[in-house]
Amino acid sequence: MTEPTNLTILLSLIYKVACSAYCFNLAKKRGRNEIAWTVLGFLFDIFTIATIALLPKKEKTEKQPIKESAGDSGVMFNEGAAALNDDSFEMPKAPRLSSSKNLNWYYITATEDTEIKGPFGLNDLRKEIHNNTLDGSTYVWCEEFEDWTKLSEFSNASLVLDADFIE
Repeated sequence: MTEPTNLTILLSLIYKVACSAYCFNLAKKRGRNEIAWTVLGFLFDIFTIATIALLPKKEKTEKQPIKESAGDSGVMFNEGAAALNDDSFEMPKAPRLSSSKNLNWYYITATEDTEIKGPFGLNDLRKEIHNNTLDGSTYVWCEEFEDWTKLSEFSNASLVLDADFIE
């Protein structure tokens, strides 16, 4: 077997670069990853050209700009964020404590003899918490709720039950 000459090596390299460049242009026209197809063109030359030439043109989707606006409540929201515009999906809402002073509150003690304590006004409920009678694992209930709920599950518990509001 004869040794390849410098001219053979040079022509082989030119052929590989030409195949790579052609793959780059084909990939760009067909909406494919130009760099990946260029590397494949250099490694597998004519086979890569044949493959990409047979691939269908990939349509590029235009990205819509994100439109943010303030809703009625003044909260910013992204109009494009909702994937569904129907009622097939509803985000679960975290329960909120009412700051109404007219409600009667009850809680369940977690002692040996579980009992329901109450009714309490909101101010008295705050006092019970700050006297360390209640904690986040205590279940509370008022007329607004369907079921007993742990204090820690309320999204606004720290605000409504703040000691600064004890009268």
